[in-house]
Amino acid sequence: TPEVAASPYLAAGARWLLAMDAPEGAIWLGRRFMAWRDRPYLERSGFIARVLGHVALGQPDSVRRLLDELFARRPEPELALFAVELQAALLLVDSAPVAAWRPSAERALRRYAAPGALPEGLGHRAAGMLALLIQPEAGGSGLSPAFSAMFDAERAARRGAWLEALRRSDAVVADTGAQLSDPVLRSVVTLERGEWLAETGNPEAARRELRRLEHSDVRGPPIGPPQPADVDWGLRTLARWRLATALDAAGERDEEVCLAYARVGRFWSAGAPEYRARADSARTRATALGCGD
Repeated sequence: TPEVAASPYLAAGARWLLAMDAPEGAIWLGRRFMAWRDRPYLERSGFIARVLGHVALGQPDSVRRLLDELFARRPEPELALFAVELQAALLLVDSAPVAAWRPSAERALRRYAAPGALPEGLGHRAAGMLALLIQPEAGGSGLSPAFSAMFDAERAARRGAWLEALRRSDAVVADTGAQLSDPVLRSVVTLERGEWLAETGNPEAARRELRRLEHSDVRGPPIGPPQPADVDWGLRTLARWRLATALDAAGERDEEVCLAYARVGRFWSAGAPEYRARADSARTRATALGCGD
């Protein structure tokens, strides 16, 4: 109805569907929102919901196509930067399925990180994500404190110094303001730390870390620019895969492991080949564990 359509809070609907574990619904409603070009707030939220719905479903080709469309239809700096940051984040946390994105993501981040390329407050995000993506080629100087700490943590992790990586990233975890200032940083930190904790042989700590993406913590209704919660929800399938496999390998095979395998098996079943293979593995393992019996 016109009254409902006129409400700016309607734009939250598609993105809340991601929080409710309904990425297919987020994609469907997001597509409808995008058709309303005379209501930019709906079009923007439709893009965000659709992109992250396809992330949750393991469909990188659809993600890339929508991001390219976002560049063309909504070229404002914050959304353009988000599109590149999201690509960089996926390259950092799960590079194999999206490895072909690296050259274009690096070029775009270098362009955005150049002095004066973006409004003040956005350029440091581009510089920070570029440093994380191309290190150890990049230097860590000139970064914001949070990105500098994460840069050092990633450098330690690349040489297998997991405890040092965790210690250096503690500062980012403690800096709530920094995590909220960038829509992808919190998700990257959580997923990386979850993997590092598993590598140290501490599956319960990895479980606690990866659970951080299971939340509905938003800064007001999700109706404006992308916020960390949106990206957290989009990456929960990956977090569940890591949680299930880490705990399973450690002999921790409880109801949460079964549920994580079930959701991976469902959400990635129609994904790209790499994700479909994981979905098949999740279903096979869930059957072997007697999940649902």
